[in-house]
Amino acid sequence: MRTHLSFCRKRAVSPFLWALFLCLPMLFGMTPLPHQPDPEKEPPVLYQIRFEGNITYPSLVLREQIAAATPSLRERLFRRVGAYTVDPDELQKDAIRLERFYRRRGFPNAVVVADLRVKENGRRASVTFRVEEGLAQRIVRSEIVIHADSATENRIRGDRAFVALVNNHAMAEGKRYQPIFTTDVTGAFRSLLEEMGYPWPEVEVVAEADKEAEGDGEPTEPRAESTPMRFSVTIHLKPGPVSEIHSFEVTGQEHAPESIILRQTGLHKGDRFSASDLREAQRQLYAHPLFRFATITLPDQPRDSTLHLHVRVREYALRTVSASAGVGNEDILRGEVSWVHRNVAGRGYQFRVSTRASFIEQQFSLETLIPYVFNNRSQFVSTPFVERKKEPSYDLFSTGWSNRLIYQIDRRATASLSYEFSINEELSKESTVELPETEIDYNISSFVFSAFYSEGFRRNPSGWVISPTVELSGLFGESTYSFQKVTADVRYFLPVTPFATIAARVYTGIISGSPDTELPSDLLYFAGGTNSVRGWKRQFLGPKQPAFDEQSFFDRYLPVGGKASFTFNVEWRQQLHERFRGLGFALFLDGGQVWPSFARIEERPVQFGAGGGLRYASPIGPVRIDIGYMINPTDEDLNRYQTSAEAALIDRIGIHFSIGQAF
Repeated sequence: MRTHLSFCRKRAVSPFLWALFLCLPMLFGMTPLPHQPDPEKEPPVLYQIRFEGNITYPSLVLREQIAAATPSLRERLFRRVGAYTVDPDELQKDAIRLERFYRRRGFPNAVVVADLRVKENGRRASVTFRVEEGLAQRIVRSEIVIHADSATENRIRGDRAFVALVNNHAMAEGKRYQPIFTTDVTGAFRSLLEEMGYPWPEVEVVAEADKEAEGDGEPTEPRAESTPMRFSVTIHLKPGPVSEIHSFEVTGQEHAPESIILRQTGLHKGDRFSASDLREAQRQLYAHPLFRFATITLPDQPRDSTLHLHVRVREYALRTVSASAGVGNEDILRGEVSWVHRNVAGRGYQFRVSTRASFIEQQFSLETLIPYVFNNRSQFVSTPFVERKKEPSYDLFSTGWSNRLIYQIDRRATASLSYEFSINEELSKESTVELPETEIDYNISSFVFSAFYSEGFRRNPSGWVISPTVELSGLFGESTYSFQKVTADVRYFLPVTPFATIAARVYTGIISGSPDTELPSDLLYFAGGTNSVRGWKRQFLGPKQPAFDEQSFFDRYLPVGGKASFTFNVEWRQQLHERFRGLGFALFLDGGQVWPSFARIEERPVQFGAGGGLRYASPIGPVRIDIGYMINPTDEDLNRYQTSAEAALIDRIGIHFSIGQAF
């Protein structure tokens, strides 16, 4: 390792001047300054890491292979850099780590040198890892040998997934020979055979130096005679027998009948073995409300054409009581209490009695869940309910019955069909003095088609999340209002770094039907609030009407909603350093509008709100506080009625506090 050190020379100071300097603080009653460390005696801090000569792997990949690190911006600002002092021995080890990284990936002659340079002040250092990759080892022959009869071999070789894997695995002909991928190749072929019905496949990868090919080509640089550069790879497959499910053993159940458990797995006697089917069966058991733990394994048994499966489950308690609570600046305080009875009538059904309440909504419901309708992917939920809502411009009392059929298409997608009938009494606040409140009684009979697609399965979402809904009301004349309502909620989450994510959402909807029909407020779209366009209060973005007090003086504006709506949110979510675990912040830009109808969207422009907030990942969910600023508010947004007075800054600001992300 080449090390370059240089320091600034200091002029000598006479002992008399040093004594005078040390005595001055005592003469003026001052405390002597603390001892300042000599920069020549302390190791420098590593502020920069660079890589040169790396062609195959970018610097970002190589940096993950070394122990050396540089202080973050926060650590530099607060001068907490003591953990990043230079250790020449450790840098030498990092160079060895990089060499091993390259050699395991097909560069046997790779050489890495750490070049350390210290700046003139002696306190800052940088290191450059100079990489000489050398020639890469290549696979000149790759062969698949299947140790089975001709019928089995033809079946395997004719499989499309097998053909695709043969052409694209990490040790295919023409690729760089990388010993580190031996395990990956072995696992890929084993998984493919398991998916084809072979429960006990054996896979072995044998790589040998190809001496016949060693003379091919013209090396551009010298290398050790004992280092082979051309390899022949043989992958031996021993599939074993194709097996079918012959019997089950179920353990761990307390109340659920064995027939209910096996039915939920979706597996049957005589089914051909498939590793993915076993994983899906285990997921379906987890999805059942009765089970909190489930595994499906292959116990020790003769390796023949018959297969015995061990299904092990653990059940939840038959009856449980749960409670939860939350806070927010809109609903102030919200809570839910529920009592659950599982395995009703010994059929695996679930019955739930729940009540939830906040300063906006109160609801009492009885829910019956049937987890298996026509297969283990289907559920039916029947829920009678009583509900009361108190919104800014109306109050609603509703009672009804909802029936919903849910079908899980796959791990990413779910679809549902529901029917709801409700009797509603809405108390609308009007603008006139003579009729301050108007009562509307109506029935709703709606069929609702909805779907949900989520691209990621992690705790922190990633990729697309799409949720469209279509509601058809009054198809058979049994509803007071006949309308069609289409809504779409589209979200996208892009992880930029391990600590930062860009989140975006578009929410839009339209209501069609008789254009002359005035729908009740609870059926219309509203926008604005903690989980919508921040800066505006709940439901206050969009058209409004003035409300007056008993003396006919202006009191406030009330939102009236509309039949067309569009909102969007773009948010940068940043988690802070590990030392502030759980704490983060967000910057956002929101926008949207509500229109009386789709034909009148030109009457009102899209309005925008921007701001930022803090996030804390608490055990009950992310606690957040956001401050939103109205960029282009209207007079109604600022609560100005027939006045030209300028609004104060505080009138443009909305503070939002809640538990849970905005979307």
